[in-house]
Amino acid sequence: MGGSGEVITFRELDERSNRLAHWLRAVGVGPGGSVAIMMENNPRFLEVLWAAQRSGLHYTAVNSHLSSGEAEYIVGNCGAQVLFGSHRLAGVLADVGDGLTRAMVDGVIPGWESYEEAVSGRPTTPIADECEGDFMLYSSGTTGRPKGIRRELTLAPMGEVRPAALGLMELLGIGDGNVYLCPAPLYHAAPLAWSMGAQRVGATVVVWRGSTRGSCWR
Repeated sequence: MGGSGEVITFRELDERSNRLAHWLRAVGVGPGGSVAIMMENNPRFLEVLWAAQRSGLHYTAVNSHLSSGEAEYIVGNCGAQVLFGSHRLAGVLADVGDGLTRAMVDGVIPGWESYEEAVSGRPTTPIADECEGDFMLYSSGTTGRPKGIRRELTLAPMGEVRPAALGLMELLGIGDGNVYLCPAPLYHAAPLAWSMGAQRVGATVVVWRGSTRGSCWR
């Protein structure tokens, strides 16, 4: 792996995603709501996904290689109420999601608020109405526009949903003490589902961040 050396423990992931879940409720995103994430692989990505998952939301991971216009279509089409982005993609994100609540990691540009400031001081305990969400991702479509795949939310209590990826984890013997390496972008369905599935069963997830850096959740 690359040289960042950053490690995020399960406790830290739990606390950080709880803080963000509290912020989501504070800005008016309730169960059944929707958020979008457009980032390269970075240490905040999975905590955003878990915050949305435990808040009963649909969450759409947007391809970080899209143009502003392409990203704008998906963010609007998925019905996102909040858009999360990274400063690394500031040039593309500047005009995406105008009018939405927008939070940016590792820096800020006009029209966006600081992700780090948004979650600072929030409770690390679960929100009162914690429930299961689900991802909503996009296929290439057959009409010239990407097509969203939106499954109905169960809004079941957190931990009572059994994602399909867990069955594969068990079949392959992946569990507590194992390590899952994710070298692919988390905006793809399989890397996203497998990374979160591995974390559900207690496995360490090592995510490739870019050409020279990596991050580890364990």
